[in-house]
Amino acid sequence: MPAKGSKTKVIEGPKFVVTREFFDQFFEKPMPTSSFHDLVHKGKVIPWQLMRGCYYANESLCRLGL
Repeated sequence: MPAKGSKTKVIEGPKFVVTREFFDQFFEKPMPTSSFHDLVHKGKVIPWQLMRGCYYANESLCRLGL
């Protein structure tokens, strides 16, 4: 559980790992690769450390406000 006053939100339930193409479903036009990697660098999209090119879906969508 986050500390009182913390802005981090704990996501309940299973953690889904997806590829970058999964995130394109949420936008009318596919997101440019450079924009996507900017979101990863800013911490909006969370990479899965065990495999390159895979990302946590639930936490990332929550951080993106979707």
